[in-house]
Amino acid sequence: MRNDSPGTGVLWQRSLGRGTPAPETAVQAEASESNALRGSDAQRFAVAGLCAFTLLLYIRPNELLPGLIGGLPLAKIVAIPTLIAFVVTRLSKGQQLTVWPREMKMLAVIVILGVALVPLAYNRQRSIETLTDTFFKVITVFVLMVNLLDTHAKLRSLMKLVVLCGTFIGLGAIRGFVLGHLDPNHLRLSTGGDSIYTNVNELAMALDLMLPFAVAFALTARGASRFLYSVAAAIQTAGIVLTFSRGGFLGLIALGGVLLWKAGRGRRVVAIFAALLLGACFAVTVPAGYTDRLFTIVHIQDDPTNSAQQRRELLDRAFDVALRHPIVGVGIGNYPEYSIQGKAAHNSYLEIAAELGWLGLAAYLVFIFSPVPALRRIERNLLPIASKFSRESAANREIYFLSIALQAVIVAYLVCSFFSSSQYFWHLYYVIAYAVSLRATYAAQSRTGEARLSSTDELAGPGVIWGGR
Repeated sequence: MRNDSPGTGVLWQRSLGRGTPAPETAVQAEASESNALRGSDAQRFAVAGLCAFTLLLYIRPNELLPGLIGGLPLAKIVAIPTLIAFVVTRLSKGQQLTVWPREMKMLAVIVILGVALVPLAYNRQRSIETLTDTFFKVITVFVLMVNLLDTHAKLRSLMKLVVLCGTFIGLGAIRGFVLGHLDPNHLRLSTGGDSIYTNVNELAMALDLMLPFAVAFALTARGASRFLYSVAAAIQTAGIVLTFSRGGFLGLIALGGVLLWKAGRGRRVVAIFAALLLGACFAVTVPAGYTDRLFTIVHIQDDPTNSAQQRRELLDRAFDVALRHPIVGVGIGNYPEYSIQGKAAHNSYLEIAAELGWLGLAAYLVFIFSPVPALRRIERNLLPIASKFSRESAANREIYFLSIALQAVIVAYLVCSFFSSSQYFWHLYYVIAYAVSLRATYAAQSRTGEARLSSTDELAGPGVIWGGR
């Protein structure tokens, strides 16, 4: 027999008023709220841990204070609790552990190829070390970034921290050059220690990939902040020059061209004049021997250090290995086993093609280029707002210039990585994570704005929409 009487839960709701939960529902709601609070605290901790890890990655306190810190693995000490907090956050909210944009899928293809080719590698131990000591750490940070940087405020905070780190690194390069910390040929800055900057080309690349953010914040800030960001950009530029890195110089020219062309839209004459002025200042202030080194980019045989000639030979060998292993590569981290004197290819594209085959190269290129269309759309959509300096348009102006900065950074990486084997290191993955985050936060902001406008229209009625009172 059908029972049409309301249940206990419905009677409870009616007795307390519409929408008031039943006792068991209230308990569940309280538990859900408690889990949400714990998840929120864990997420804040995870974001703070990500910022702390980034600071340690760039500043390298183990090198600055070797006697005090020594071999203490500070990065791991910070990274592990950060990862745990991230997992707690996702599970407490009932979410999957990661989002899966196209960039994440391409990264998964690279990882799968890297793991699958380990049994076929000539030096399996080298492949395992490349995966575990380097690449898996990079992947972990990338996953954390694309999931945790879910608001523009968080993204901006991390970018500003990176600008601060870049200024510190640039000051260190200037200091080292002034103090005479040069290579054996006394031509260029020399770095040392067990860090990502043991190679000056890596140092120049790192500064190239941070400089556009300093420029973007200088263009959107006001007063003293604008001056400080401008000084930061100048310091980072000086650091790039003092490395005497030819790849770093070409990356600097490439990113400068993108910034001047795009940020100067509507003011092309001013942009061209600024480019000429900067070029003249550069020509006057460059250190002795810098132009001679740059000429070896096209006159390879004139390099007294013989490094340009060696690079040419290494490129030829890498191209040959990549052609001989188009389907099944030689294994991740194994290219030096086939190279000249065990050296890297000094070209990320040829080296990843040799190690992971052409499929790995294709995934790598898609990973790099995927964010570009969205960044260009953001740039086009916000162009009408970019010229306004009102308080209401400040956030959108910043997003506009950050979208341009990220395009400049990607172009700089494309150039610099042609002269560096950096396909498994931090540089690119931070950049693409920034781009994924900016794309997602801008899309969320746009949806919120459209929803707010739609809600306002519905409440206003036809009289207000058409201008009536």
